[in-house]
Amino acid sequence: MDYHDFNATQAGFLSEFFGPGNALRWDAYCSGTLPETTRQRLIPFLDDVRLSRPVLLLPHVTESTRATTWYALATEARQARALREQLSAFVGPTYTDFTGQQATLDARLPAEAALIRHPATHVFRLRVLRTADRQEVHQQFERLRRLRNLHPERTAEIVRPIGRLLRDLEMAILVGNETGARQCLEHLRSRARLSVHNLTFLQVRLLAAFERWSELRNLPTFRPLLDNRRPARVTDALIRCVYEEHFAASEINNNARECITTFREKESSFGTLFRTRGPLHDPIVLKAWLLRAVARQDSSEAHALLAAIPADHPHRPWAERLALQLELTPEPTQPSAPASPLDQARQALQADQYDT
Repeated sequence: MDYHDFNATQAGFLSEFFGPGNALRWDAYCSGTLPETTRQRLIPFLDDVRLSRPVLLLPHVTESTRATTWYALATEARQARALREQLSAFVGPTYTDFTGQQATLDARLPAEAALIRHPATHVFRLRVLRTADRQEVHQQFERLRRLRNLHPERTAEIVRPIGRLLRDLEMAILVGNETGARQCLEHLRSRARLSVHNLTFLQVRLLAAFERWSELRNLPTFRPLLDNRRPARVTDALIRCVYEEHFAASEINNNARECITTFREKESSFGTLFRTRGPLHDPIVLKAWLLRAVARQDSSEAHALLAAIPADHPHRPWAERLALQLELTPEPTQPSAPASPLDQARQALQADQYDT
């Protein structure tokens, strides 16, 4: 196992613990100058650090006296209680001064200062009483490590109700906790209590909340979502995705004409996204609907949407630039042929006038 296998946080902790005052030196391990026998005996315990196991067993050999001390670290109180019993059974007062009490660490000692800064909040210290017992104690700690890895502690997973998971997902999105939101979504998926459509809607909202536009655009269900019925918040998320994909670059370049031309060319591919305009709050969605109104030269709707954007809002200048195109980009004037009954039926369908 090479020192490159450890991340920066792990390497920093090991360099402090196996640093000044410890005859087992991290720099010697990294440079290959540590005796090979010592290196091989140390590797299993270092591997637990690399794997971020909740319980760690680490040796310390004082440089001046060559006295050996073992430190056992646990992350949670439940783990610490089990570890205390295991230490008493495997080593206990037979070979060490261990009495079951957690250690009071001394920040003046470099190794213990590193332990104080370590996330593990429960630390036991076991000083080997006799030099002749060091080999036996090392073997006992190896046995204890193998036992823990072969028979990990069973934990009782708390099964959260579906309603609680949905609430936790909403809260994670609200506070910007992407990892927590994804975990909640995976729990909901594994419980198989929600329909495929509802899980897809939640996934869309999650990806949009954290602006994972390419991931959202590449969903296999993206195209069907544009045409099928969906909640309003999902529609807003899809509109934001479409805007980022097709119109954000024109906005950055301050090219309103190009933006309008692109909308007219792409509008047929947007499905039913712009069929019904409900209450709008998201500024990007407001800009998209304003763009639609300008592209269709619908001045009344365009001015109503422009008024919904506060004068001091960062998106207001671009919205005003779009609105200016109402005068600069007139509607096509070529005469249109009378609509056939089939065309009239299609128009009525798009307007949700089912009786017509």
